Amino acid sequence: MNSTSSSYRIGPQWWKKPIYQSPVVSPLERGPDFSFVDGRRLPFTTESEFNRRVKQVELGRKVVQYLAEIRHAEELYKENNLQREIVQQKIEQNMPKQKGTEELF
Repeated sequence: MNSTSSSYRIGPQWWKKPIYQSPVVSPLERGPDFSFVDGRRLPFTTESEFNRRVKQVELGRKVVQYLAEIRHAEELYKENNLQREIVQQKIEQNMPKQKGTEELF
């Protein structure tokens, strides 16, 4: 290998993008570094900020949807348990009773 070709290599498989990227948003991407005195909302200054906020809204909607599904599943589970208990009680009522083994004398 030439010494020039080895200097271009920083790490193994340098041509591939990294698989994991940190979820931390840098302060420069969080929003503008100014505010209006009268309290108006700030416009989106970058496309990445807009995309990040859209993703956050979609994520919030999914969380709310999944929580509603979990609550519904919990209600169905409780109803199912109540039905099972009712059926079990009916079965026990209709079964013949065992005779006692105690002696009277």
